[in-house]
Amino acid sequence: MVGTFLEDRLVCAANMYPWRGTQLADLGLLTLPEIRLRGLGRGTVRSICAAALERGHHLSSRIGFS
Repeated sequence: MVGTFLEDRLVCAANMYPWRGTQLADLGLLTLPEIRLRGLGRGTVRSICAAALERGHHLSSRIGFS
């Protein structure tokens, strides 16, 4: 799990876990609605994806908006 803070507030959170018995890693991201479109989610995803790729995972993603 990786989080991005703006001042002292958690504004983005990403988590990733490998699928059982595979190198495929599933990615989820939550960003506060009032913080979207500032590039903070993109930075959060890039950070967690870099860590997963270093571990040899292949990436998959699911993105939901509310």
